[in-house]
Amino acid sequence: MPFLHAALLRRVLCRSCQKTRSEIECQRLLSTMFRFKKRRRRCGDKSLNLQILNVSVVIVAQEHNPTILHPAFLKSEGIVPSDWELAEPPICTPPVSIVKFANQIVFMVESTRFQVVDNSPPKEMAATKVPELTVRYVRKLPHVRYTAVGVNIGAFIECASPESKLLAQFLKPGPWNEEALRPEAVGLNLKYPLPQGELHLSLNAGRVKRLSEPTERHGIIVNANYHKGLPGKSTVTETEEAISLFPQRWNHFTQTISTIFEQGN
Repeated sequence: MPFLHAALLRRVLCRSCQKTRSEIECQRLLSTMFRFKKRRRRCGDKSLNLQILNVSVVIVAQEHNPTILHPAFLKSEGIVPSDWELAEPPICTPPVSIVKFANQIVFMVESTRFQVVDNSPPKEMAATKVPELTVRYVRKLPHVRYTAVGVNIGAFIECASPESKLLAQFLKPGPWNEEALRPEAVGLNLKYPLPQGELHLSLNAGRVKRLSEPTERHGIIVNANYHKGLPGKSTVTETEEAISLFPQRWNHFTQTISTIFEQGN
């Protein structure tokens, strides 16, 4: 809104609420209003700064074979380019295998889960290679019994007082948050039904620190899991179709966070 002279703004406020206010009362009202607006700018107004920490696709199966996962297998089968460099030596064992590349792409296989993680996702999510890499891996193992596909998104909303923000927005006033039972923080686990699966969304106060940053940042940590079960006798084609929902999941996620933290204020 345009900047207004303080006296004019006081008259507008007082007239709008149809009350006669003293000079001191008006000053207090203005002070409260501007503090509120400043707090909203930091914790979820129209300038909401949603920062994506990581994205992944998880394939659940009855019997994955972790011993298959190795840099040599990924490169020889054309799943990853031959010039990709490792970030550290791989872990290849019967219970779990992990391959981390220097570009922050991680492959991990356990007995019932295979996942590809991008720990440094691009600003334009359409450019992430996670869905494509997952499909390439699944195609090489067509006889595995795949039972579900998950799309995971980890995000962060910087906020000076995330605990207060979550308490104020999601916890209704009552005896459970007054006097002796006044909580310091609240975390949420939400479940939403979707036409093709379901969304599990968690919101918690926390801190993050990237290697390139000198200090930790406070804010709201958002974790989303889009889960889609597969038929009992699912094929690779059906598994690929579930993976292809990645762009749709991403759009739904950004719209959901906007609804909660922008429109919900």
